[in-house]
Amino acid sequence: MLCRSAESLPEGELWSYEPKLDGFRAVVLRDGRVTDIRSRNDKSLAGYFPEVLWAASKTLPEHCMLDGEIVAVARGGFSFELLQRRLVAKRDSTPVAFIAFDVLSLECGSTELLALESRRELMRRAVPSNDWITEMVSTDSPVSASAWLQSWQRGIEGVVAKRVRESYRGGSRRWIKIKRRQSMDVVVGGCRPGNRLLLGVFDKRGRFSHVGETVPLNHWQVQLIRQRIALADAEVWTGRRPGVGHWEGDKYDDWIDCKRMAVVEVSYAQLEGSRFRHPVRFLRLRPDRDASSCTDGQFGQGGR
Repeated sequence: MLCRSAESLPEGELWSYEPKLDGFRAVVLRDGRVTDIRSRNDKSLAGYFPEVLWAASKTLPEHCMLDGEIVAVARGGFSFELLQRRLVAKRDSTPVAFIAFDVLSLECGSTELLALESRRELMRRAVPSNDWITEMVSTDSPVSASAWLQSWQRGIEGVVAKRVRESYRGGSRRWIKIKRRQSMDVVVGGCRPGNRLLLGVFDKRGRFSHVGETVPLNHWQVQLIRQRIALADAEVWTGRRPGVGHWEGDKYDDWIDCKRMAVVEVSYAQLEGSRFRHPVRFLRLRPDRDASSCTDGQFGQGGR
């Protein structure tokens, strides 16, 4: 998915817009008696969101596959922090919902080759509107899309622009995400005292280099990360190590290396070459992304 600033919102009759929700990208599918929720890297999320699974098994057509976002419903919008708690405590009572923005198959078979405008019409007929599964709002008006960017409603992090006559392409970069904030996906390579994460990316030769650290994590973020990292049994920094060319005043004389397995999205203010100028803010865990896909090429693009 291509990313642009708010000033570069594409316009024209070929474009349609949806709010970019602060949730987990997922596919909900029903095939007869089999129902599941799959992440983008094809891992089952059903155990974390049983109410969505139940709704899919009872209300979707017998053969159906939907692409969308799982969100945690909170006062004034959606909360990604509350959504992450479901990964820590499966019995957490935070209400969640699956908001579908595309249909990939129905009783008639695959719909992926149809134009977006046709797929949306099919989805309107097939997707019920209830507390757990509903359809994503969309608009053809750039004025309305700009309002989503300017409203700062909780849980809306931007706008996704799509061409209405295009077919569906899994993993396609033809969708354009217009962001309100600068963010990047990086890999956890270590931990420092004070609940800070050391972050890294890979270069073209596959070397893993330190690019910065987070501000201190809160309690729920710490619990979430603990489930995803493990102590390394060997050196992980095969490129630039923490403490080499670091910023004045920073000290990296006390840290623990972690296996390079957890990908996280962070929010940053400024870049300095191929690293973050200042400590960054942890936004979310990215269980749907492989660590090897987080490269230093992102720094040349100004983010994700």
